[in-house]
Amino acid sequence: MSTLKDDANKAFLDLVIAFEQFRQAWERALAEQEAAKTELSARPPPPQQPNQRRLLTRREAAEYLGVAPQTLAWWHVPGSIPCPW
Repeated sequence: MSTLKDDANKAFLDLVIAFEQFRQAWERALAEQEAAKTELSARPPPPQQPNQRRLLTRREAAEYLGVAPQTLAWWHVPGSIPCPW
């Protein structure tokens, strides 16, 4: 016959075991995430094809259009003006 104290001890031990399993899984996930970051940062950028054009930065586009970069940012706000990008 189990007592209330025995039940509480078992519940506590179950909780400790569950927490330890969670901590180990969390550490594995963090290690995998760091490994993926390292792998991605080690990759060279993809080569550009000769027919691919470089997109303009906001500053370059603003200069080309003769407006301030903040104007382009405002135009990009949904609903402010129709904008194809």
